[in-house]
Amino acid sequence: DKNSIELTSYHWHHLRIDPRVVKRVEIQSTDAIFGEPIHLSQTEGKKCVVFILVDALGNDLLDKFGYETSMPNTARFFRGSRTFTNAWCQGEWTVPCSASIVSGLFTPNHGIWRRDAPKKKMGPNIATIQELYKKAGYVTGCISSTRGFSPEYESGRGSDYFYSEDHPPHHKITYQALEHLRAFPERSHLLYLHYIDIHHI
Repeated sequence: DKNSIELTSYHWHHLRIDPRVVKRVEIQSTDAIFGEPIHLSQTEGKKCVVFILVDALGNDLLDKFGYETSMPNTARFFRGSRTFTNAWCQGEWTVPCSASIVSGLFTPNHGIWRRDAPKKKMGPNIATIQELYKKAGYVTGCISSTRGFSPEYESGRGSDYFYSEDHPPHHKITYQALEHLRAFPERSHLLYLHYIDIHHI
């Protein structure tokens, strides 16, 4: 039978296709972006790695507001974790720092400095953490509340799912992550969640 479905614009859509039933798919669009097919089967035990980055949030601010009482669930989640009190940053803002986080390289080595995306991108010989996890069998997703972390700079290269928006309500980033996890409940996941400027600097 010939069935058609109309999809909304500016939104990721995951369509489950059973190759035993669907033999051919025709798509009509002027500017669609397609990801690679994601298999639903998992060959080994499922794992979920969530990388949470809160941009421009210092530990001294958390202490000032007493997050143990104001954010009890967060405090409980991180209880017993490791705290680094003498950390140094090799970049002065989000774009070069994001590239360093996903590549493990200093700014001069990955080459991303400013918003001149057409001129400065990570080279294809630089592997991102998303590419490495994808190669290891994970479904990868990057969700950010700033366009400073953008596919243009190739910091999100290797992501099966990418969402970027400038300063949305922060719960929207969490909901996007949950939607991605629920779309592929049978698979292992790497999720890179980037929350921007939750306070005034």
